[in-house]
Amino acid sequence: MNSERTRPILVILLVVCTAISLSCSAGGGPGKAAPLSAITDAQAHSKHRIRAINSSWEKVVNNEIEAEMLRELLKRVVWSRSTFWEIRMAALKVLVADTPRLDDTRNMITLLLATETHWEIMEYIADIASARGWRDLAPGLVRSWARPPVVEPSDADRPERRALAALFPEQSVEETVYQVFTARLGDASVRERDRLAAWGLLCRIDKDTTATRSILAADNEQTDDPMLRVLRRSANELKAVPKSDEQLRWLISLAGEEHAAVWSRAAQEIGGLSGEQLAGFELRHVAAVVWASGHEAAWLSLDRRGLLSALETRLSEAETHQRVRNSNADFVRPATVKEHRDELAWGDALSALIASEFVHEASLYDAIFHFAHRDQLDRSTEYGGAIGFSDTSRFSMLEFPPRPAQRIADNRFVASIDLLDASDDALFHFHNHAQRFRNATYAGPSAGDIEYAAREGRGCLVFTFTDRDTLNVDYYQGNGVVLDLGEIRRPGA
Repeated sequence: MNSERTRPILVILLVVCTAISLSCSAGGGPGKAAPLSAITDAQAHSKHRIRAINSSWEKVVNNEIEAEMLRELLKRVVWSRSTFWEIRMAALKVLVADTPRLDDTRNMITLLLATETHWEIMEYIADIASARGWRDLAPGLVRSWARPPVVEPSDADRPERRALAALFPEQSVEETVYQVFTARLGDASVRERDRLAAWGLLCRIDKDTTATRSILAADNEQTDDPMLRVLRRSANELKAVPKSDEQLRWLISLAGEEHAAVWSRAAQEIGGLSGEQLAGFELRHVAAVVWASGHEAAWLSLDRRGLLSALETRLSEAETHQRVRNSNADFVRPATVKEHRDELAWGDALSALIASEFVHEASLYDAIFHFAHRDQLDRSTEYGGAIGFSDTSRFSMLEFPPRPAQRIADNRFVASIDLLDASDDALFHFHNHAQRFRNATYAGPSAGDIEYAAREGRGCLVFTFTDRDTLNVDYYQGNGVVLDLGEIRRPGA
């Protein structure tokens, strides 16, 4: 064989063999333990990283590496959301198996629960918490579940729900969530935002608040907790409880000293209502009762049927405009009393009747059109505000255009903190659809507007230009009820 001709072949073979050797070293090779560096090597194959994780504890047992060093590597893997979930799961299982340092692992899991989104990992955490009786994870499980809901799994099938039911079999899941809200489970120094989130979850899984009201009524424990005391006052005196964490913030503000007279008057008037009138009573109805007591007291003596009849008569001759479609292309139901009769509680009918009265408040037309015209010229956002009242004024208009940082688009209204702070005892929130003067196809609320009404618990109005001198007015609320109240005309048009 000619040595000159075979030398290149030998060089190539040497390079290939070296590459194979390095590959086996980096990946762990068949049947071999992968090196520790493979645990956090984002370029390594997942099966090699998992092999390195599973064999790493042997190195701790054999005193080849320190346990804390390995734990730090594994924690980095668990917290890395860009890492394949099976690798993260393998790291988490080794940490859980480290019995001497299990308290540290539980603390990490508690923090992980607040942001974890992979369902296999959530299932594992729920199962391990249930199996080991980790009741101290209840606040973390509630905090995880309280995040915005997803389509799948439903609230009924959430792993957090299953874990809470297994950890506290002596009571309902609603009672457990309530105890997290009251800080009676877990750390007594739980943050206010986590308590608000727990309340929001309780309202989400108890949509008609039946269980919540029963729990509040049965809770006789003495407390100095201002949040809980306000809730008890509201249930007893206003016959309503907030149905979201945003509404709980609203209630806390409404209970402030500056609204003491309004609260006292509302409690007195609501105390005289019948059981039929109080069916489905919510926070947004409180201002309507106070308004009626000062301006249309006879309405408070009408039952639900009487209010609906009066409302239907008022709206029968209104010039209406049917919204064509929502932004998500869903069909929009007719905005009539007949269409929504079964969904209108007594308090809803009263609110809508007051809204129909507002439409005829000609003294505000100049202000309404001026505000809507300013909105039409501003292409950065939608304008909005609140409709208030006093003993001497049937209605007032409070204008709150969004702050510069909240101007998302010309078809979006974002309620500023100024609006929320100034409208605790207001009748309605409102905004404009004023992108163009001929905007009738968008008359009425969008799906996002309905979501806002549900979240904030408000009765709302939307003003839509149908031509330069005409605005269509719709009333809507969070359960999807929309009522077309008719048109108002620009003064002098």
